[in-house]
Amino acid sequence: MSIFPSTRNSTTLSISQYVLLFFVLLTAFLSLIGYGMLNEVENLSQNTTLSNQKSAQQELLETIEQIEASLRNSAQTAAAWDELRQQFNNPAYYTYWHGSRAMTAGIISGTFDAVELYGTNGKSFAGSYAANDPAAMPPTIQKNDMGLVLVKEARHDHLYYFFP
Repeated sequence: MSIFPSTRNSTTLSISQYVLLFFVLLTAFLSLIGYGMLNEVENLSQNTTLSNQKSAQQELLETIEQIEASLRNSAQTAAAWDELRQQFNNPAYYTYWHGSRAMTAGIISGTFDAVELYGTNGKSFAGSYAANDPAAMPPTIQKNDMGLVLVKEARHDHLYYFFP
C-alpha cells in the first residue's frame, strides 16, 4: 500500500481528451458564428436587392414622368402651330403636309419618329396612306389610349403619346 492515494481516477480525462473536447467545442462555436454571419450576409443581400429594385422602379417612374412632360410640352407646341390646326379644318392636303412639312418644319422635335393627326372619331387622317408605311402610327385610337402607350410591334417597342 502506498501512502499517497492514486491520482488517477476513472472519471478523469486525459490531456488528449481535453484537447479533442476543446476542438469540438471550438468547431461548434465557430460553426454557430459562421451560420449567423451567413444569415446576416443573406439578409443584407436580400435587402440590397430589394433596395436596388425600389430605386430602379423610382428612377423608371421619374424618367417616364420626364418623358411624358417633354412629350406633352412638344404636343402643346405643335397644337399651337397654325399649319397643324389647318389640317383639322381642311384635311384635303393632309397627305402632302404630312409627307413634306410635318417633321421638317422645326416645330416637331427630330427625336420623334412619326406624327399623326386623328379625328374626333379616332381615325387617322392618313387613312390608306398609312397602310403602306411600315413605320406608320396606328390607324385608329380609342379615348383610353390618351397619354403614353407602349406597344410591341414587329419585335420593336414603340412608345406612343396621344394628346387630345
